[in-house]
Amino acid sequence: MSRPEARPIARPGPLARRGPAAALAALALLTAAPAAAHDRATSRSRWTRTDEGAEVRVRLRVLDVSLLRAAGVTDLDAYLQTRLSLEDATGHRCTPGAIEPAPAGRAFLARRWTLRCEGAPAAVRSALLLEAPTHLHVAALPGGRSALLDRSQPRAAFASSAPASVPPHLGRAVLHGARHIVSGPDHLLFLALLLVFATRLRELAGVVTGFTLGHSATLAAAALGAVSAEERIVEALIGASIAIVAVENVWRSRADPAADRRAPIAAVLGLVLLAPALGAPALGLALFVACHFALLARGHGRRGGWRAGIAALFGGLHGLGFAGAIAGPGPVSPDAPWTLFGFNLGVELAQLALVLLAWPLLQAWRQCAARPDALLRWTGAAGVAAGVFWTLTRSFG
Repeated sequence: MSRPEARPIARPGPLARRGPAAALAALALLTAAPAAAHDRATSRSRWTRTDEGAEVRVRLRVLDVSLLRAAGVTDLDAYLQTRLSLEDATGHRCTPGAIEPAPAGRAFLARRWTLRCEGAPAAVRSALLLEAPTHLHVAALPGGRSALLDRSQPRAAFASSAPASVPPHLGRAVLHGARHIVSGPDHLLFLALLLVFATRLRELAGVVTGFTLGHSATLAAAALGAVSAEERIVEALIGASIAIVAVENVWRSRADPAADRRAPIAAVLGLVLLAPALGAPALGLALFVACHFALLARGHGRRGGWRAGIAALFGGLHGLGFAGAIAGPGPVSPDAPWTLFGFNLGVELAQLALVLLAWPLLQAWRQCAARPDALLRWTGAAGVAAGVFWTLTRSFG
């Protein structure tokens, strides 16, 4: 009896092997679209008392103005004066005067107007951008106070004769910091890229500590007025940081990373091409990336402290992005340190909760998966797709 002819074992082709990574990258692009910037729908106003009532200057992101246009708002000036109001002690709205453009950066739109009140101004009310569920309005009020207003608490006292040593909105600042993390796909993806690379608890502690120190330092410096940066550039570089860490994860997952220089070269060239839109920061980051990958190819900084340093460096960029959620136009208010403390505490608590939830799941994956390094490639593909998308839309959008 003749034996049946042995058939060769069918092996998955390149498309099949890359299927999960491609699917995850496509999903990342779909979820990246709503995350137009790290500062998600935050508007700001500054109120100054006048003899007849008050003067207000309000600032919105251009991207949020586009959201209003898409929602059917055709008269933006009327929308602002209707949704942002001042009330007197009897609850009557103060009469708004003529609205005028105000100076603003490239990524912002600003307006100012005066309001005439029959009695003493008593409360500020905001219904701005209710079209965005996570919107927060930061109002800088007379007397060096600030208020955080949203759909759950739209009203704040205009003035206080005896400001409290601890501002009443401290708890809301903590909540806003936590929500800023949970509702931010860009930050969540960056954190995931750091976590999937760490295989030991020591490495995990290093990258989380480095990232925390980096974003806490720049958040404090920016929120307290010590440093300032153009928000559009910061947001674009945050997207670039996600793409760079993702490229590094994919590159390190290869059997011989030093022999494959295509991904690092593509990352450097991509940053150089962004120079017309972002200027010197893009060129500086391109130089850093070139040196970083060159050192890695020679065997330097495989894990441990090197990765923690990278997390701290890029964490500084994310901290500047966080500052956009709480730092308003004009001088820093006296209660800004408390707002900063509460916001940063919320950020850290949410970040710690996510890490404690994700780490056991990652360890279980590594114990059970046939190819534990596949997670690096899948999340890396998603990080490259979303990071490049955010970088381009924030640079030229």
